Amino acid sequence: MARFWFCVAGAGCFLALLVLHSRIRDSPVLREFVFQVSWRTENVLYRLDVGWPKHSEYFTGVTFCVAVDSLNGLVYIAQRGENIQKVLVFTEDGYFLRAWNYTVDTPHGMFATRTLHEQSIWITDVGSDFMVLWVHGENGTGPAKFNIPHSVTVDSAGRVWVADRGNRRIQVFDKDTGEWLGAWNNCFTEEGPSSVR
Repeated sequence: MARFWFCVAGAGCFLALLVLHSRIRDSPVLREFVFQVSWRTENVLYRLDVGWPKHSEYFTGVTFCVAVDSLNGLVYIAQRGENIQKVLVFTEDGYFLRAWNYTVDTPHGMFATRTLHEQSIWITDVGSDFMVLWVHGENGTGPAKFNIPHSVTVDSAGRVWVADRGNRRIQVFDKDTGEWLGAWNNCFTEEGPSSVR
């Protein structure tokens, strides 16, 4: 029992000396010590950058979805609103590159995919006037028809997965031809999927 109290007293003296040193020298030793002693072992996967983007005046609508092309260091941001650029493209450092508005009405989900030979940006749109690139996606419940498409992603096998929320299913298409490959709908009973990754 005496050994326990000896260790407690030693730890208390050590911390008291650190506080005293920090106050006398006005050094951050204590802060650095406390910061480095951590019970967490995982690495931080993200950080908040309050200076991103460099010029925020490009955000004139409601930001709704973000996609990152990590191979090229590009960040795509879709926003909603009247008479605004719907898709903004930034560098990962936050510098504005370009914007476009000719194919998107009301963006709902976005995914960026990149290989060494091609780059694709996939956007789901719930608006009424938009250009369909290859999916014959009119409103409905049948194959290749949608009711509130919410999110889109592309897998490594070249399949496009679309969260079809209103129809409570995920539909799958061939990335190159747009051919409907099937649907996954047996697990959505009360609410349809809002996101697919």
